[in-house]
Amino acid sequence: MDHHWLPRGEHLAGNIVYMLTITAPSSGAAKRTVVLSARVHPGESGGSWAMQGFLDFILSAAPDAQLLRQLFVFKVVPMLNPDGVVVGNSRCSLAGRDPNRAYRTGSRGSFPAIWHLLLVERDVVLYCDFHGHSRKNNVFMYGCDGGRDGSETRFQERIFPLMLSKNAPDKFSFSSCKFKVQKSKEGTGRVVMWRMGIANSYTLEVAFGGSTLAALIALCPMGPWRGGRAPVDRRDKVPEWHLASCS
Repeated sequence: MDHHWLPRGEHLAGNIVYMLTITAPSSGAAKRTVVLSARVHPGESGGSWAMQGFLDFILSAAPDAQLLRQLFVFKVVPMLNPDGVVVGNSRCSLAGRDPNRAYRTGSRGSFPAIWHLLLVERDVVLYCDFHGHSRKNNVFMYGCDGGRDGSETRFQERIFPLMLSKNAPDKFSFSSCKFKVQKSKEGTGRVVMWRMGIANSYTLEVAFGGSTLAALIALCPMGPWRGGRAPVDRRDKVPEWHLASCS
């Protein structure tokens, strides 16, 4: 793994933006690139948890992780908007604008991380920006509609999310996914990358409200699952004092 960062002088507050390059040594054919980023919206901390999970996996000794490192180069920006995170913003950078609406028109001076991200190698097979969602449950994706012109690529962008749902049916909800380009989203990373020719271009949403997919455990009358039941796969995240109060 290698890491690079943008020059401090390019950031309004001088905070470092790291870009990790993760792959396995190879002397064979050139590898295609996967570009992943998170925390363009400072308040969406769920995106950082999802990114942490991905990094733990892709850097592990798991056979699938080793194979992925052999096949692809991963360019990962774990925190695109550290200035906003540091000062506690919800969606904006220190420029007072939403960086996830600036991929199409943002300047290098106001949005240096966005500007540099768009310079990543063009042979990109998949792009995904990790977010948190405040109104829906579960983990799901937003994609773009590649079949709007009736071409043979129709439904292509749905294949990867469908694969995720098949591999993790208790974690990822395909039925919650949407594939369209709204006018209000034309400046987002997902849409801009798609229009640059990346068919597999997504926003990954991790809901603040948790999952409705996982199996349930004992009634939990207080805390984050007040009035409901805590998911099995979250039990190890519940403090001992909280579990005791739910017994």
